[in-house]
Amino acid sequence: MIGNIGDRLEKLITKASEHAGGMLVADEAPPPADDPVIAPDRLQRLAPGVLDMHTSVGRHEENVLSMDFSPDGAYVATGSADFCVKILDASRAQRRQGAGDDGDSRRKVTLTSLYGANAPITALSFHPYAAVVATGCNSAVLPAANKVDNTIRLYQFLSNERRPITEIPVEKGVKQLAWHPRGGHLAAVIAQSPVVRLYDIKTGMAYAGKPKAGQDNDGSMAISVATHPATFAVGQSNGFVNLVDPTTMATHTAFKTSGRMVRGVQLSHDGTKLLVTSESAAKQVSRGGMHPTVVPVHIEMYDVRKLMQGEVTATPLRREHTTRGEQGHSVSDEDVNMFGDAFPIAQFGNNDKYVVYAKNDASAMSGKRRILSVLQHIAIDPSSGRVDDHVSQIPLYHTDQVAAMASSRVDPFVITGSHDNYIRFHVLEFDS
Repeated sequence: MIGNIGDRLEKLITKASEHAGGMLVADEAPPPADDPVIAPDRLQRLAPGVLDMHTSVGRHEENVLSMDFSPDGAYVATGSADFCVKILDASRAQRRQGAGDDGDSRRKVTLTSLYGANAPITALSFHPYAAVVATGCNSAVLPAANKVDNTIRLYQFLSNERRPITEIPVEKGVKQLAWHPRGGHLAAVIAQSPVVRLYDIKTGMAYAGKPKAGQDNDGSMAISVATHPATFAVGQSNGFVNLVDPTTMATHTAFKTSGRMVRGVQLSHDGTKLLVTSESAAKQVSRGGMHPTVVPVHIEMYDVRKLMQGEVTATPLRREHTTRGEQGHSVSDEDVNMFGDAFPIAQFGNNDKYVVYAKNDASAMSGKRRILSVLQHIAIDPSSGRVDDHVSQIPLYHTDQVAAMASSRVDPFVITGSHDNYIRFHVLEFDS
């Protein structure tokens, strides 16, 4: 029992559901996708083309570690090692393309900054229909800090209040967060915990399922949620992925991926496809006078219906080698595990028509250390599920490694955050 954390948030969600035209309780379906509670005006749709438009839309004081788009694609949240969360307006960021980099325009893109944390922000998740964002801290990312703050906080981000409306303390750092589609529960991946926690926002009770029998697992790493049917996909540090019933928290399907550790999972909108980012053992290499840590990364897609029937067949999308380490310096395997919260994972984009992935590559030019980051775009036929063999690579224009990325599920927008502290917004246009 965490304590009663839900009174104020319950009133807020009830108010939001009334605005949508009906009372909502945990057992009912959420408001429709075009519910105006979060975003009254929809985003402009882009015509097909071949141009990648990009611009800097903000800057944190420290490394950017986490990002998330709101379900309707209208807002972006960014979290940083400066203990701050920024809320950005996606439509303003789109309109800012080519408008210059003056500070006034940047302030207009950033709607508000949220405070109250005393540790790096390693997890973000927008509520499925109310103007609420959940944040999670991990003190282990910055162990030199005086305060230990492993806390989940909830903010009403469209109000004038910049402090959390409620807090949930946890014993270890928060790795990832995901709201249940109905909005009444929040799932959390906690460091060194083999199971996912599910918090009831009305009562404050925390629930957890049992680890899958036969799995030697010392921690969950990632989580994703699908709406129809409601399912949690949970990536594990042992390379397994578990499909969990969010009602009973029971694991009904478990399978081994190609990597030794799962870094990211994402379910498609309809819950039929599962995207998995996993990694193999990291190794140190010598390259241009540097000694970065290079990590083999596997990006695979699975058919969820076949998984539930016991058929584990992966569609390999990419096998890459990404570089990790501040400005190309090497990091230990322990550091890799610690900073894995800031590991950019492959994600579906724009109604699951493609997959994007941010790749970091250390190189040396004129004797200077440099991190080159590219966005890889992999097209998927939505009807057949066939993967295009051609992979487009788009430069991301960061000066250090990309540590966080989010892809809109509504529009062809991608946002990236880096250890150069900058936030960059990308509008992708493709051939018709």
